[in-house]
Amino acid sequence: MKERMLDQKFCGTARGQVGPVERRLASYSRVFVVGYYGELSKDASELLAFAAEEIAARTWETEAAGASLASTTAQMTRRLHQNWGVISVREVASSSRAAAG
Repeated sequence: MKERMLDQKFCGTARGQVGPVERRLASYSRVFVVGYYGELSKDASELLAFAAEEIAARTWETEAAGASLASTTAQMTRRLHQNWGVISVREVASSSRAAAG
């Protein structure tokens, strides 16, 4: 888990101990994180899957042109993942510029 690595590297937390970053994240019931390379936390992945299923179910008959619901859901999942990844990269770049400037 990345939070453990951060605790050990930056907070001096010993291996096997719970540090402040891990403790803080554990205090939240859901954690929605998109990583620097577009990777998603478990909760964010579940949200993306739910959203893709809902979008596919609502648009399948009118926009899918004969494709199956499963195929439409897979397409929506890819689109959402790409969109969230692009947004994440833009926000990282924006915050990096703001911090430098």
